[in-house]
Amino acid sequence: MIKINKKINGDIYSFLDSKSLNKKLRRISNLCEKKINTIDNGAQSVALVTLLSHFDIDMYLIGLASLLTKLELIPKLVVLNDGTLNENDLKRLKSIKQKISIINNRSSTEFIKKNFIKSKLIIDHINLSKLNKKIIDLFLVKKKFKTEKVIIMDSDMVFFRKPKEIYSFIKNSKKMYYLQDYQNSYITDLKIIEKIFKVNIQKKFNSGLLTIDLNNISIEEVEKYYSIIEQNKDRFDFNYEFIEQTIFNILFSKSKNKQKLSKKYYIGFSKKISQKTICRHYVRPTRFMYGNLLYSTNSFV
Repeated sequence: MIKINKKINGDIYSFLDSKSLNKKLRRISNLCEKKINTIDNGAQSVALVTLLSHFDIDMYLIGLASLLTKLELIPKLVVLNDGTLNENDLKRLKSIKQKISIINNRSSTEFIKKNFIKSKLIIDHINLSKLNKKIIDLFLVKKKFKTEKVIIMDSDMVFFRKPKEIYSFIKNSKKMYYLQDYQNSYITDLKIIEKIFKVNIQKKFNSGLLTIDLNNISIEEVEKYYSIIEQNKDRFDFNYEFIEQTIFNILFSKSKNKQKLSKKYYIGFSKKISQKTICRHYVRPTRFMYGNLLYSTNSFV
């Protein structure tokens, strides 16, 4: 069992300003790079996709190693560059033995212009929030890597036990799993969303960990949802930070093959990580607990 026994003081939103914690973070992420390089069992028919920024690269490598060492196999690793990765970041990712493919903004924009009828609208939304790349770039991933199944993993995830549902998805399942949030975080009120999109959506849906059968979503459908948001932007006070999570929720709500991950996969404010905890998503309000985790142990990798 992992015991969290030290505390980080100060602003929970900027705990990485701590020099000592930064050193700890980098040291553990360097160990994780070595761990990733020891895994040879490939599963290239499935892509593991992460939207990544310069500020989260250490967290990504820690989360990636914590997942891959539990799975004991390697999906196709894909990073969506949010535009902030610098030369050192790219060099670090490319140096990993298990090749990480990086999709940059230029190739993404070119793909959108060629394949989306309302390309300007889509690009405008990506400029509003890079989180929208998590949806839009999936179609480029599908075409470029010839894969029909993807796992979306945010960079602030840590795995403590083998995620059997994720393993099953990689091996043979097409079940669309999603993570439960601790609150509803969408562009607007649930009732308004259900009215304008004409769908019953899931409560407390979180897009930090998803498994997606790409045959169940289409460019036309996604364009339609962005268009509906555009058509209603003057009627409602939308929170554009949550467009991506809202649209993912709608896509999943229409699938007959969806399933919520158990409470062993969770977002929460409890410090306790039990023997049953499979993974934890350290969303920003709980990021200080990630600092506590680093100080207390690195045994999860």
